[in-house]
Amino acid sequence: MDQSNNKNNKTALAALTASALALPAFQVAAATAPTESEIGYRYSSYEEDDAPASLVATGDTKRYSIDTQQFRLLSPVGKNFSVSLDILTETMSGASPLGTQEGSGGEPQLVMSGASISEDREDVRANVTHYGSRVATSVTAGQSNENDYAATYYGVGWEWVFNQKNSAFQFALSRSDDKITPTDAVLYGRIQSANKNTTGMSVGFSQVLSKTNLIQFGMEVSQDKGYLAAPYKTDDIRPDSRLRTATIMRYRHFASESNGALHFDYRFYWDDWDVSSHTFALAWYKNVTNRFQLIPSVRYYSQTEASFYEPYKVASNTNPYYSSDYRLSPYGALSAGLQLVHKFKSWSYTLKIERYEADADYSLEKVSVENPGLVSFTLLTAGFNIKF
Repeated sequence: MDQSNNKNNKTALAALTASALALPAFQVAAATAPTESEIGYRYSSYEEDDAPASLVATGDTKRYSIDTQQFRLLSPVGKNFSVSLDILTETMSGASPLGTQEGSGGEPQLVMSGASISEDREDVRANVTHYGSRVATSVTAGQSNENDYAATYYGVGWEWVFNQKNSAFQFALSRSDDKITPTDAVLYGRIQSANKNTTGMSVGFSQVLSKTNLIQFGMEVSQDKGYLAAPYKTDDIRPDSRLRTATIMRYRHFASESNGALHFDYRFYWDDWDVSSHTFALAWYKNVTNRFQLIPSVRYYSQTEASFYEPYKVASNTNPYYSSDYRLSPYGALSAGLQLVHKFKSWSYTLKIERYEADADYSLEKVSVENPGLVSFTLLTAGFNIKF
């Protein structure tokens, strides 16, 4: 391999591994030390469509609105270390599905909460990474708090580069310890306090195929234990453990003739609750000018139902576990987005709009009864990054 191709491949591999396999609240870092400090900010507005009145038995039809602010600081420390701090705040309001009941025609109808739900969440995460000649080691710890839920999480990851930095192996471990304290627990007969923990592991392999092609394969495994039910949902009873596994493939191709990069991702997921899913994502990073980039994207998702999921509870159901949660139902989803990135010498800004729609008709498998709680939403994001 000549020197110019080798340089291009190193740059391409760094871009790929910067978005390496991620476990909950933890991501393996790229094996190249940053040379500049960076400050970033993102604001997102998430708006769910109202629940159709014809599908709501009781409660409010106004669903969640969430405003999110994210702040990030990254700084090199000497030649071989970097530190980063991420702060997130969320404000959420609206109504949520509490469960379902059988309608007059035998169809499931939503039992919604009132629209007075209002919650705030704060998440603070810190990371320290050491960059060796071939191995980068990263340690992360964080805390997330809201009025009825608290989580402490931490993780460690390694990335080893070899084969003239054209290949990389990633390995990460993570852990989260959560405490659930539902509001109005005594008034509504909810559990007053419960614990949950999640232990995860991921492995990944990245390979430069040529100066314009990269590929990555990976696997994620996580084990949830403790209270895994949804405390605000009616008659929601779930097993106290869940083993989740996912395999991932990512492919990147730079098309020099059109000055753009194609990103293709595929993820297959399965767990011991009998939920399995397929996710396909496609994005085109088009460099319109040296400073201006447009990124259209599409995503398709389809999942099967959990073994104890039912559209609504019936007397003949003898399963010790039960949930009508739409997140455990069979369905498919389509989303499309458009992002704009404008770069200047030392800073850049970005704008993005995304539309997501879930529907039983989008599922890869036939769905006999659609859950009325499926979500459709619009997400708007704006932000900037400054390097110094």
